[in-house]
Amino acid sequence: MAADSSVMPAGLLLAVVLLIKLEAAAPPPPPPPEDQPTTFFEVDRPHRPPPGSFGPCSTLLLSHSFAYTYQKPPVTVPYSPPACLAVHPSPAKIISLAVLEWRATCRGVQFDRVFGVWLGGVELLRGSTAEPRPNGVAWSVSKDVTKYASLLAARTTSTLAVYLGNVVDDQYTGWFAITDELDVASTSLAVPRNAYRAVLEVYLSYHSGDEFWYANTPDQNGPFREVVVVTLDDDGDLVVGAVWPLPTYDIELTPFLGKLLDGEQHEFGFAVTGAQNAWLVDANLHLWVDPRKTAATSAGVISHDAPPLDRTIASGATAPGDGLYYTTAFRRVTASGWVETASYGRMTATWTQRLGYENTNAVQGSFQQAVNQSTDAYAGVHVAYGEDGTVYAQQAQQGFQLGMFVAW
Repeated sequence: MAADSSVMPAGLLLAVVLLIKLEAAAPPPPPPPEDQPTTFFEVDRPHRPPPGSFGPCSTLLLSHSFAYTYQKPPVTVPYSPPACLAVHPSPAKIISLAVLEWRATCRGVQFDRVFGVWLGGVELLRGSTAEPRPNGVAWSVSKDVTKYASLLAARTTSTLAVYLGNVVDDQYTGWFAITDELDVASTSLAVPRNAYRAVLEVYLSYHSGDEFWYANTPDQNGPFREVVVVTLDDDGDLVVGAVWPLPTYDIELTPFLGKLLDGEQHEFGFAVTGAQNAWLVDANLHLWVDPRKTAATSAGVISHDAPPLDRTIASGATAPGDGLYYTTAFRRVTASGWVETASYGRMTATWTQRLGYENTNAVQGSFQQAVNQSTDAYAGVHVAYGEDGTVYAQQAQQGFQLGMFVAW
């Protein structure tokens, strides 16, 4: 890499790494060479930087052993951009790909633990640890965090926090703890008046009574769950988007900027349909702003349609003590709005979600249970802007299958 930042090519691959160890209270001695830990690998697309990129520019964020995590705060360390990035006059603009790597090992007697990673108070990663085998386990997870380039490249020192444990409280986790389907968690914030796009990124994890929500029977509120962004201000029936607990979790809020660009505080709320204790929900609001900071954006809502959730459940007994349950659900959300900025002119954004769900749950007394579940999700953003009617469109069609058979 050239020392003179003025000749540095655009497009930098940035890798940030976390090394995590989980240990039992009294861990056994290291295994002999012939008894190596089992390595698990993530099934995912490889992270490929765009052509012409250079690097990587890597830095180790944290290496820590989590042995006693109950009722303890997150582990925190100061963060500043690595030297190979900080020398550039505009470091955020040259990042073409940023990847967060979580590497972990575990041995001894442990359970799965929820964890979260924050940078400057913004959640970057949510996950669960693996349960070890007798000879231990090792695994790694990589996440594309390019959209957080402004955080990764900020010249001011911020704080990296990693929480791993079973205890959650208001002071340390930053999560909304939703305990039942009547529980609505919300927060208020003001959107900059020069914003022209808004996307809400939702993180969630499920625990305790809903840890295996997809296998729940009707007396446990059934197997269907939906995280709903339910409120903007006092419009309690205004559903702007929904998350069904399979990835991904981005909700386009641009069509609703007409409600938000007045400089006032606005309330965002979250609820979980059918929830049992507990769901931990967090969200980041990503905003795109006009570079002319003093130029306010004007916007308006054109249309919004979010019919009530269509959910059915049928059940029947095949024999005394046995049960067969069939659950379906369908959700549709569409919204359209216009935005006009000083720099980019007028644009019209349309957001569409279609979600379909089917679950069959066969229970044979206290002996066995078989679950087959499928979720289909479509999300699309269509933006028309400029005098020539240039169109930007992004669509994702996803299908998820889940099968489980348990015998006791």
